[in-house]
Amino acid sequence: MTQPLHAFHCRCRATFEVEQHWVGRLMVCGGCGVFVVVPRESGKPVHVPTLARSTERLEIDLAVRRDWRQVHEIDKDPENYKFEISGPHTARETRRRIRAGRFPSGFKKSRSLVFKVVLRETGKVVGLVPVGYVLPYYSVNLGVVIHHPHAGKGFGREAVAAVTAILFEELGVFKINAMCDSLNHRCVRLLESVGFEREGEARSWLLHPTRGWIDSPYFAMFNPSDASLHAGRLAVADERGAP
Repeated sequence: MTQPLHAFHCRCRATFEVEQHWVGRLMVCGGCGVFVVVPRESGKPVHVPTLARSTERLEIDLAVRRDWRQVHEIDKDPENYKFEISGPHTARETRRRIRAGRFPSGFKKSRSLVFKVVLRETGKVVGLVPVGYVLPYYSVNLGVVIHHPHAGKGFGREAVAAVTAILFEELGVFKINAMCDSLNHRCVRLLESVGFEREGEARSWLLHPTRGWIDSPYFAMFNPSDASLHAGRLAVADERGAP
């Protein structure tokens, strides 16, 4: 059965008709080249995403060039890599991934974002939440690191909750995936407390430099606005044009 096309117009006044799976998703306008989210109601204007969020204690925003020294303090500290298969980053690697995560310029090529976790009280970067798209622009992989002097204070849970809200509400992501070392119990508790559900466990998934092959549970969270898609059904427009 052929699905009806979904009509919308961009801020540049260009009009488009797209297939239903684009409804609510991030895409590049063919007229002005800006990243926009296709409106869920046919005929409505697009949403231009805002990638920043405030919580009671934190400011969440994309890392930018001037942040690289603070970000590198986290990237280079071996204490933050106890459960990682990679090692500390060089200054060049830190600057490169910040550049790749710039929105929209770097993102167009890398499809990755690096959110910084900033203490509102001091302005200090205390953590990072990197995000990488695996299906443009439907599904993402999410990670989190809180600099070890600030761990155990709930900042990770607060930051991940804020970033998942940005991904769902601002970028129209359908599914967020997350994996971690099976022995990283703190990360497992964090993901479950935010609302991620365990989908399974990959055995001997990662090769740790000192511990050998390690298992990794994998978690997922679905956009609550996409309940029908989550259930395996393609959204069909109703009389208002909304899926």
